[in-house]
Amino acid sequence: MSGNPPQSAGGGAPSAQPTQKLADIIGHLRPTKQFKFPSPSTTATSLSFDDTGDLLLASLSDETLQLYNCREGRAEKTLLSKKYGCHLARFTHHSQSIIYASTKADDTIRYLSTHDNQYLRYFKGHTGAVTSLNLCPSNDTFVSSSASDHTVRLWSLSSPNPHGKLSLATPSLTAYDPTATVLAIASPSTSSILLYDLRNFDKSPFETFDLSTLDTHPHVASQPPPLNSHPQDWTSLTFTNDGKHLLLATNSAIGHVLLDAFSGAVRAFLVRHASVLPLDPSRQRAAPWQPPLPATPANSGAQLPLQAPPSFPPGQGDVTVTPDARYAIGASGGERDAVVWDIQGGLERHGGMTNGVGTGNGNHNGNGNGNGDIDMDMDGNGNGDGGVGDPMEGVEGETAVLRPSAQLPWKGRVGVLEFNPRYNMLASAEREVVMWLPDEFVGVKEPGGGREGGGGGKE
Repeated sequence: MSGNPPQSAGGGAPSAQPTQKLADIIGHLRPTKQFKFPSPSTTATSLSFDDTGDLLLASLSDETLQLYNCREGRAEKTLLSKKYGCHLARFTHHSQSIIYASTKADDTIRYLSTHDNQYLRYFKGHTGAVTSLNLCPSNDTFVSSSASDHTVRLWSLSSPNPHGKLSLATPSLTAYDPTATVLAIASPSTSSILLYDLRNFDKSPFETFDLSTLDTHPHVASQPPPLNSHPQDWTSLTFTNDGKHLLLATNSAIGHVLLDAFSGAVRAFLVRHASVLPLDPSRQRAAPWQPPLPATPANSGAQLPLQAPPSFPPGQGDVTVTPDARYAIGASGGERDAVVWDIQGGLERHGGMTNGVGTGNGNHNGNGNGNGDIDMDMDGNGNGDGGVGDPMEGVEGETAVLRPSAQLPWKGRVGVLEFNPRYNMLASAEREVVMWLPDEFVGVKEPGGGREGGGGGKE
C-alpha cells in the first residue's frame, strides 16, 4: 500500500509523505476536504478513482459528472449529461476517458473523453436500466448488467457490439476477481451468486452459491422481527484483493455478508451498531435499483419498477473494501459517520480463515461549486495510539458476527464510498464529496451509533 497523497490537510503545497501501513492509520482517517454541490437536493450516486489514484470521478443526481484532483485537493472539471443522465461512472485504464450508464432517453452506455468532452463510442443493447458496470482489472473490456432486461453483457472499448451475452433472472450485480479470470454475478430474485470462467463465458457457471437458506442462519433467525427479514436488497458485490472472499453488501438489518470466494460459505456478517436499527427506509438508496415491495394484502404480487424513481436516487452500495483486503469501510446506517470493520482480524480471532478450493472448472486463483477545508477538530474521539481496537465479535456456528472496530466521524450521512487504490485516502459522498486522510494527532474513536446527536462530530 502506498503512502498518503502528497497533499496537506489544508490544501496547500504538496509535501512528501512517508509510507504507512494501512493498519496503522485506518482508525485515524478524518475528513480534510469537502466539495459542496450546487443544490442541497443533489445527491452523489457513484464514485470512481482512476488507476493512478490522482483523480476522483463522481456522478450526481443533477445529471452532471464531477472530476476532482486528489493530489491537489481541488475540483477539476464539471461534465454535463443533461440529455441522457448519468450513473455508475467509471474511469477506464486511461485517466482521460470514462464510461457511464444513462438514466434517461435510453439505456446506452457512453464512452466519453474528459479531455475534450467528446463521446468516443456508444454501447447499445440494454433495454432496461443498467444496474452494474465494472471495468476488467487487466484489459480494456468491461461488463454490464441490467436487473430489468435480465441480461449480462461483455464489451470491449474498441467495439460498439458486445462480445458476450448471458440471459439470467435479475442479474443485478457483477464483480471481477483480481486475476480477471472469474466473473461473479448476483441474482437477488433467485438468492444466488454465479461464478463464470471468463475464458468460457458461454458455458454454464462453474460454481453457484445458493443463499436461499440465509433466512434460517442463526444470526438472522435470532434477530427480532422485523430485523430477521431478508429483503432482496443487495447493493454491491466485491472480491477482496487477495481473492479469498466476496463481500455482498446489503441494506438489510442483518448487515453485509462476507462469503468464502471458493465454497460460498458465509464467513461473517458485518453488522451495524444496534442504535441505527431498524434502518431508515431512505437508506435503500444505496442500491442501484428499487427493490420489490414486500407482499401485503394491499399490494400482493405488486412490484415497483427495478429502476429508482427520480425522487429516489440510486447508488452503488455504501461499503468499500481496502486494497489490502483487511478492512471494510461503510456507512453507519444513521444520520452521520462511517464505520470500519476489521475483516481479517475478526476472522483470525474467530478461527474462520480458511483456504477453500473451488469445485468448478474455472481458474479461481486465491493467491463542485463550492469547497472548503474541514475543521480537523471534529471527531470527539477517545484516546488511541494505533489503527483500530479489537472488533466486538459474536459467534453463530461457523460464522463470525463482526461489529465495527472504529468509527470515522463525519457530520452528515454517507451514501457511497470508495478507497483510493494507490494512496491511504478514502472518498465518501452523499450531499457533498468528502476526501479523507490520516490525521496522526487524533485518536481512534470508539464505535457507536450514527443517529442524530450520536456524537458524530461538530456541525
